[in-house]
Amino acid sequence: MLRADGQWQEAAGASGYGRVRVRRDSRGVGVEIAHPLSPQVLPFDFTRARWVEFLDAVKAGEFDLDDV
Repeated sequence: MLRADGQWQEAAGASGYGRVRVRRDSRGVGVEIAHPLSPQVLPFDFTRARWVEFLDAVKAGEFDLDDV
C-alpha cells in the first residue's frame, strides 16, 4: 500500500542500482516512479488506472525474466 503522505517508498531488500522509488503524486491521484541514484532525472508519472494495469501485468508474470 502506498503511503498517503506522498513520501518515497522503496521495496524492502532493494539495494544498489536495482532500487526504485515509488510515491503518490502531489495531487494524490496518481503514482510517480524514480531512481534514487539519479535524482537529476524527473520521476515518471502514471495515472492510477495505468499503475493498476502495470501491477496486474507484473503479478500475471508478463515481465518475468526468462534467463534469471
